[in-house]
Amino acid sequence: MPSINHYPGRSIHIDGQDWLHFSGTAYLGLADHPQYQEKLMEGIRRYGANFGGSRRSNLQLAVFAEAENYLAEWLGVEAVLTVSSGSLAGQLLIKYLEQEHLCDYAPSVHPALIGQGHRFRGSQDEWSQYILELEAAPNRILLSSTIDPLRARAYDFSWLQRLSPKNHTTLVLDDSHGLGVLGLEGRGTLSLLPSLPYTGYTLLSSMGKALSLPGGLVGGSRDLIQALWESPFFGGASPIIPAYLYAFLQCLPLLAEQRSRLSENIRFFTQVNPQPKAFRQISGHPVFFVRDVGLADFLAQSQILISSFHYPTTQDPKINRIVINAAHTRADLEKLATLIDKYYQN
Repeated sequence: MPSINHYPGRSIHIDGQDWLHFSGTAYLGLADHPQYQEKLMEGIRRYGANFGGSRRSNLQLAVFAEAENYLAEWLGVEAVLTVSSGSLAGQLLIKYLEQEHLCDYAPSVHPALIGQGHRFRGSQDEWSQYILELEAAPNRILLSSTIDPLRARAYDFSWLQRLSPKNHTTLVLDDSHGLGVLGLEGRGTLSLLPSLPYTGYTLLSSMGKALSLPGGLVGGSRDLIQALWESPFFGGASPIIPAYLYAFLQCLPLLAEQRSRLSENIRFFTQVNPQPKAFRQISGHPVFFVRDVGLADFLAQSQILISSFHYPTTQDPKINRIVINAAHTRADLEKLATLIDKYYQN
């Protein structure tokens, strides 16, 4: 397992050699982008390196409301609340919801979003069938991830249209790996779901993936966001570092440009990939699940590192993935495709 002392962007340095890097979650290539870093430093000079106070103190930094208002409009929800991590967003939300609601957890739910309630043991498809077969219950809360980024699977939510209209259902969606990448203008999976009169959506997401922000968010109704704002769990926590929200707002055109670059890289790699059946991919998403576990070691012989690790425990088989980001060049992708072809021709 290599160890490095620099940021792992499109390339990395291992033992004095340059390697191409096809792993990680910084899909838009923002974390080491010069323009993003410049605005982040500008934000640090304006707001300091950190802000450790409560958001509910008698002194407010305007950048929080500015960012949350923008995010709400962008995502198409009534209101958004940001916190210092996606895991904190999950715990903040579930601690509130489980006080008064019956919660049903899909198998895909991240541990940070799990509290009291029923966690289904089985596949995601079996869970949706289980929900449909349950008797209608008032104010049910369903919690699920939108995609499986490890195995490159998108979960199907068309079954929501078959829910009984007798009672209102809320679906809480963790879109940490879709936000910024999937949907119209990177708005994520929520923008792709049907509007149903008896089903409401609440969005949960880390912002540390495509958006490269060390924080998380909850998006939903104004009443929900106000209730979370008033909770002791939120009031006692430090917020996301404001300099990052400043950089995010200053770099909105850059985000759009990087999304375009990522889309073009995905399209190009899909076009030149000589072995499409050797991989599984969610349309428009930069993660390619590798079916043959031997490919990772073969690529490493040519100084290409892809994502390859045992999961969920060290006793489980390795999960191998190729992860493309907006910083990769056509030359990078062509070299990768050439080596893939060589591996499968042998």
